[in-house]
Amino acid sequence: MSTNQQGHTERLLCLPVVRLDVLKDTADTCANQLTNMTQEVGEVDKRLVKLQHTLEAKKARNKSLHAHVKVLREKDQELKTQHKLGLERTDHLNELLKVAEAKLASTRAEGQKICKEMVDAVSTFESNAISIAFKFQSLELNNQQTEEGEWRVEEVADVEAEVTALEAEIESLTSPNIDPLPIQQVMNLLKEFSAAIKTQETIALELGEKQARLEMDIVKFQESETPQLSQN
Repeated sequence: MSTNQQGHTERLLCLPVVRLDVLKDTADTCANQLTNMTQEVGEVDKRLVKLQHTLEAKKARNKSLHAHVKVLREKDQELKTQHKLGLERTDHLNELLKVAEAKLASTRAEGQKICKEMVDAVSTFESNAISIAFKFQSLELNNQQTEEGEWRVEEVADVEAEVTALEAEIESLTSPNIDPLPIQQVMNLLKEFSAAIKTQETIALELGEKQARLEMDIVKFQESETPQLSQN
């Protein structure tokens, strides 16, 4: 026997003796462990598939929530625009009210002025009428005293001229050359402004209701989003 073969034989003799039944038990144990690991891998795969479905559902939910948030933001922007337009309309109506009040005050002042002029004209007319009446009485007395029994034409003409001048003065006062805004037109303008104010109040109430609904939608969205974030 060669030296190499002898050394190999000695090494084999030094190895521990392993029984066949022990090897078989070890193989069975490894097979059982492999089976268990295969089952665990199958369960993990099933859970992974379930998690993937859950992830897809959450992605769809997230997409839907983003679309809903976009709609809510558009509604909020629309409400802000309507509110801005309402404020602009209110400012315009306030300006119209100021103009109407100024015209009404001007019309009242002009009316009071005309009334005062009419009162003064009536007083002057009464005074002149009394004066003319006295002059006619004087003419009648003078006529009775004339020997020829004729009227004094010059004095009568003077009195008639005074009457004509007085009538012209009254006509100029009763028909002044002015063009004030009719009071009825001012009242109509005020009625229109009042109706516009009521319409503006209705619009403001509607905007408030829409804003409240929008805030409720945002709160509901936040409440529905919080559990989803917690689960993730």
